[in-house]
Formats: sequence, C-alpha cells, structure tokens
Amino acid sequence: MDMKKIFFLLSICLLNGYLFAQESYGFSTRKIVEITAVDIDKSKQMINDIITQFGKSVLIKNEEPRSMYVKLTIENSNLNKVDELLKHAGYVVKNNQNSENEEQAVSKIIFDTLNMREQISDIRNAIKLLDTSKQDAQQKGLLLNNIINLEKQIRESRNKIELYKNSVHLTVVEITLHDETMIGDNARVNYVNMPGIEYGLFFTENPKAGLTASQYQGFAMKYLFTRGKSYANIAAYKDVSPNTKDSSYYNSMFFIDFGQDFYPRHFGRGKRKFLNLYSGYQIGGFYANAYDISRNRFIIDMKLDIGLELIKTKYILLDTKVNYMIPFVTEMQNMRGLMFNTSFNFVF
Repeated sequence: MDMKKIFFLLSICLLNGYLFAQESYGFSTRKIVEITAVDIDKSKQMINDIITQFGKSVLIKNEEPRSMYVKLTIENSNLNKVDELLKHAGYVVKNNQNSENEEQAVSKIIFDTLNMREQISDIRNAIKLLDTSKQDAQQKGLLLNNIINLEKQIRESRNKIELYKNSVHLTVVEITLHDETMIGDNARVNYVNMPGIEYGLFFTENPKAGLTASQYQGFAMKYLFTRGKSYANIAAYKDVSPNTKDSSYYNSMFFIDFGQDFYPRHFGRGKRKFLNLYSGYQIGGFYANAYDISRNRFIIDMKLDIGLELIKTKYILLDTKVNYMIPFVTEMQNMRGLMFNTSFNFVF
C-alpha cells in the first residue's frame, strides 16, 4: 500500500475519532415571534426580564423608542415558559418554530473535510515532483497557497461542527416588538388586491317630501386594498318606491367613498376566520339626483361604521355592517340616516 493511501486512511480514522467522540447530533430549532404592544415601555421591560431570566446568550439587540428586536438563544427546556410570558407582553401576531436535522448537515461537513484532506495529500505529492527551476518555484508557491486555504476551510468546518454540538439543546429565538400605533415605514401594512360587490339599504331618518325618500337600496363596487383594512367603493342607490309625480325630491344617489376599518384589541384583532368585530369610518361624497336636473348636486358626507366579518380567509371576505350617514348640508336633518350593508370580496 503506497503512502498516499496510508495517509488518507489515517486521516479518516483520526477525523472520525474526533467527530464521533462528541455528543450525538439532533435537531437545531429556530423560533420567530412578532408582538404588537399596547404599552410599549411595559412590554420592553417584560422582554428584558425574559432575556435576563432565560437568555443563554444575546446575539443581537436593537431597541428604538417604539420598537425592539432581540435575537438570543434559550434552552429548549425553557421554551414553554417563555411562550407563556410572551403572551403577556402584548398581542402575539406570529409565533413560528421550525427544526432542522443537524445529522445531515454534519455528515456533509465530514464528507467535504475528508475530500479536502485528500486534496492536500495530492498537492503535497505534486510538490515533491517539482524541481528547483524558477517556473516550478512559482508553481510550488501557488500549490502551498492552496494547502493553506484548504487547511483554513478544515478549521472552519471543525468550528461549525463544534457549534452544532453546542446548539443541540438550544433554540435561537428572534423577537420583534413594536407599538401598535406605529405608522409610516414601520407599519405592518399588508397590501391585497380584493375586489368585490356590496348590497345596501339606506333608511332616511327624517324623510321630507320634495327632498328625500324614506328608503333607498343599491349596489356598490368595493375594492379592498389592505388587509388592515382600507378600501374604496362606488355605489348607486335608488328610491325603493319611486314617485314620478314629485320631480324635486332626490330619487337616486351615487356615492364614492374611502373607508378604513379597525379591530378591537380584546376580540381577536381580526385574526379569526369567523365573527371578527370591527368599527370604522368612510369619508367621501355623493351626487344627489332628482327628476328635475336643476336640483342635482354633489354633497360631502361621512359614515361611522360598526360591523362583523362573518367569514374571513386568505382568499375571501364576507362581512356585514351598519353605518350612520351624515351629509354636510343645511338639510342634514332630512338626509341623514342608517345604512345596512353586506359585502363579498375575493382575492383577484
């Protein structure tokens, strides 16, 4: 058996002896947590208490007036305790955990290290065949640099294996905390493309002859563009019982509005698939149309909403709401009223 084979086999034996004398390798775990805070200072203190009590090591910690990011390691045996404490730090928007099989990663490092050892042996044999000429001296220098680089990679591989060994019983936890009132670049805005249709009934509070009917009904095109949720709609409403003999009253209304809905803190915050309560507003205006076109005009209005999302998934939204419409005109008393709506939106 030649020296190359003997050296290679010896390398395998030594490396295997080093690796398998260590602890067995299991699964590395990573947890990503995102929390929305009502009282940001109190929540920060709770996160700091968790770091002090359970943090094995702090890898990254960034703290801003209205946000905080921490990356730390925690022993696996303490994960359940930490999860319970995080629930009290605010509303947990995300809590994802995944594991990676380290046996496969370590096996690949071992295989790559053995290959590098063999490459070093081949290079050293090639160096022995070079003579003392200037050209061979340059070649020898390049080959020696290759050996240095390969030995550096072998040391890095051993460090990686050591890290795997030390992290068997640890979980890397990333915690992102932010104030729920954050807006602008730091806001968590989830844009969507959800067109839909809405049916509505409008009951005038104090209908007046020559001005308004008692009841209108109509349909709207409703476009939802954030999951938060923000939307725009264009609606057409007509008198349920048209009176063609009265040319002065408003027999139809054409609305254009922008609206936003907000979820309460203590009723799921819109995360449930069924029965999410919300409140909101709409602002815009409508074109009031009469048989006598000289009476036609545009009126600015505002609506205050309260509603219930009946079904909510990633792809559809079915909800119903009631709102109070307030027109900004001198005849407000005779034009304001209650509006009932049911809408259906879908991802396009």
